Amino acid sequence: MLHEHNPIQSSYNQGDHLNPFAVYNDLELSNSDESVDNNSGNNNDTNGYSSWDDFNPNFNDDVQDYKTHGQCSTAVSKLQIRLNNVINTHKAPLRLYDDVVHLFNDYISSDNFSKHAKLRTRKSFIKQIEETHPSVKSLRPVNKLVTLHDGTMATVPVFDAQAMIMDILSNSALMKTENFAVGYDIFTGDIDENHPANKYYGEIHTGDEWIPARDKYCRSNSDDMPVSIVIFGDKSHTDLHGSLALTPIIFTLTLFNQRCRNDPQFWRVLGYLPNLGHGKNKSNKTPTVKKIQDEHNCLSCVFESIRIIHRDGGFRAKVLGRYVNVKIWIHYFIGDAEGNNKWLGHYSGNKSQVCRPYRDCSCSFDELSNHNPTCIYSTLQEMRHAFNLKCNNEVAGLERYKELSRYPIKNALTRRHMPLSDVVHGPSRMMPPEVLHVFYAGLLRYIFTSMQFRIGSTKLRDEIDKMHVRVTLDVKRQSDRDLPRGSMRNGIIDDTKCQSEERQGNFFLLLCIATTTTGEEHLKLALGYNDRLWVKWIQFVKLYLSMCAWLHDSNLKAEVNNARALISKVLQLVKLLFPRDGFGNGWNIPKFHAATKFPDYISRYGSATNFYGGAGESAHKFFVKAPGQKTQRRPSEFAHQVADQHYNMLVTKHALRSVNTELYDIANIIDTSFNEDNQTNDNQQIELSGQYVLHITELMKEKIARGDSIYPQWKTNVKGMKTNNYKFRLHPKLLSAIINKMQDIEAGQTERSVCFKGYTRLIITSKDGTQVIYHANPNIIGKMWYDWVYVHFEEKDTVGNTVENYYPSRILGFVKFGEITEAVIHCTEKPLRWSTVEKKFLVKVNLGKDTAISIVTVPMSSFVHPLCVIPDYGGECTSYIVILPRRNWSRYFGNRINTD
Repeated sequence: MLHEHNPIQSSYNQGDHLNPFAVYNDLELSNSDESVDNNSGNNNDTNGYSSWDDFNPNFNDDVQDYKTHGQCSTAVSKLQIRLNNVINTHKAPLRLYDDVVHLFNDYISSDNFSKHAKLRTRKSFIKQIEETHPSVKSLRPVNKLVTLHDGTMATVPVFDAQAMIMDILSNSALMKTENFAVGYDIFTGDIDENHPANKYYGEIHTGDEWIPARDKYCRSNSDDMPVSIVIFGDKSHTDLHGSLALTPIIFTLTLFNQRCRNDPQFWRVLGYLPNLGHGKNKSNKTPTVKKIQDEHNCLSCVFESIRIIHRDGGFRAKVLGRYVNVKIWIHYFIGDAEGNNKWLGHYSGNKSQVCRPYRDCSCSFDELSNHNPTCIYSTLQEMRHAFNLKCNNEVAGLERYKELSRYPIKNALTRRHMPLSDVVHGPSRMMPPEVLHVFYAGLLRYIFTSMQFRIGSTKLRDEIDKMHVRVTLDVKRQSDRDLPRGSMRNGIIDDTKCQSEERQGNFFLLLCIATTTTGEEHLKLALGYNDRLWVKWIQFVKLYLSMCAWLHDSNLKAEVNNARALISKVLQLVKLLFPRDGFGNGWNIPKFHAATKFPDYISRYGSATNFYGGAGESAHKFFVKAPGQKTQRRPSEFAHQVADQHYNMLVTKHALRSVNTELYDIANIIDTSFNEDNQTNDNQQIELSGQYVLHITELMKEKIARGDSIYPQWKTNVKGMKTNNYKFRLHPKLLSAIINKMQDIEAGQTERSVCFKGYTRLIITSKDGTQVIYHANPNIIGKMWYDWVYVHFEEKDTVGNTVENYYPSRILGFVKFGEITEAVIHCTEKPLRWSTVEKKFLVKVNLGKDTAISIVTVPMSSFVHPLCVIPDYGGECTSYIVILPRRNWSRYFGNRINTD
């Protein structure tokens, strides 16, 4: 129970943005401009504007022009009509029209506008930029011809590695101190051992492989600058049938921090591998070894410029005003299982006849289901021995290659002068598994398949899918939205139309459903678990989700080195709870084996987010899909046309960086002006919107005092249908709290009517730009939205001492009392320590039933951070579930690792 609440100021975390409306049928809307939310949810053509004149300020001028001329005959009108027609003809986005109009208006209003100047065509303008910026010519791709096994030629567009690296190192917008990995010297590659970040496996240089690789390629006491690169390669499709497909080979530099390496502008292209399988049907009898060799011949062309740089001992450059000798090497590769197997020449598939089914070790087929194996990693010496044996005795050599589960090819990654970070194991141990394909697109799919088989197409499954829809909508409407995104396209455990990360979101939603009273009853019965297995299932889902988050976090080195046992426990629960008896090879699958290897690869290359494939796949839309839309869409010419269009984009970006730098800086200045509804303090900006005005009359006071509703009852017509839709009504508990507060501050006054100004949305912006958005709205797109917040109070205990407590609270509204705007909240019965949420993952709470004590007004400064809280379906009407946000999942797993 609450006692004498005294809210105090605390910090807060980030949230997401959604624009509510703030117009109510029963409330008088203020006429001030600040009272109208232009991004309202009202369904009208003006999108929340009060009139068409407000929506289109030039409308009256256009109407007058039309009245004067009788038709759209002015040059401006003709231009806009033709522009709109061009955009419609080329199926361009509608927003392009406004962007072009703004561009024309800015040019016409500029000081150096000339009506005699003529715009150039695209090709002519690109040539002009090349003449103005001669350095961009080195970025032009070169089309190289590769002879395939059948004598045909393949065109491989290749970019020069030195030019691409210098394009990054000479870019002042990228080469900034805040973009570099902390605790790292970019010129020498030295690591500051005293820096706190280097006590964790976080950035790439914190991995154990960094110093040996640096010392291998850079001389001490010299001007050698270590510039190691990370290679990503994965096939990308731009059409539904796979004809317009290619494999972009892109790279980034390890000197940048994790945030920057997730940004496509920090990546560059080395080349594009064409679709060598185009025109080949499934009956194609070409041996696999020849197909693999063709791809490696193309790869060799792409990596040739890297080999040349290493052969020549690096290249001289000026980086941030300092002359250095740039030394490069490939630190590791990122890709999916299929792509990595091809690049290593390893056997694909999962068959019991394969001696070494996983690409980097000698483990047998039966060892794949071992949840804690001891791996012996493959070495380059084994590959050299097999190659020499084949040269002397082809039959014995081929047999040795078969024992190694490798094709007898000339591998592009092991050719002479190829700089690799690991010269012992070679590229085999430079291709770490990654979370996207192992856990989201791998094990989770098998888990869902096992659950589908166990539940079947029963009525219980239909009930679970209905709860999935309800919980998904609840999770979307939260002040704290730091949670994985699920999918409602199909059922919750049917992933046929589900992306990899959406599959993780559905697994999280399944945990939320299982925590509710009704969901636990249905799901436990559907799975056929007893109490012991049900407890294990709940614990497994929490550990699985938190383990994936832990792998992508920066963790203490001692914690990573001791994590193998807990990961082994999670994989053991996978086999226990989700048996695959009768499904293929059971759990003897490479992705299960890959899940055991993460601690080893994290110790080599830092946090698993460093070799996460999501960033590279997201970059496909910039390096493949966007330029691919500007080609002739011919499979035979697709690769080099994509390369040419990507080059045009690079040239334009170079010119853009040198144009109007001052105007660019001005445009990025944050507007710090405030209106009368904004409040600020030293740490944050508070912005209120969705304004309404509420008149409290004596009649309303009397009705609320009696417990009656102040709103009219539903009116029905002859057919019994509702005719009046009073959906924009404030929460009754909010009105009661306002009246109680009014009676305290207006004591002694005789006025029969009092006005209060209220708001439905609060935006809190911190100094670093992060925003938290809270809603307290009775209707947004047909449904109420009342957010939850974690509130800090000072209270008196039974002996009169002051104690600090924290209450999950539901926000009922934001109301201005006098000159101060406060939040009206409904607190839970008991306080909740955040450590309890971190320990349990999900915690059930109950709203206070004594509204006289539980509903209070607090200043916004007492908000600690937003919360995600969903109803406990099947429980009491006051029962809710507080959910641990994703940013705290890592510690749930890490705190359970025994580091002794």
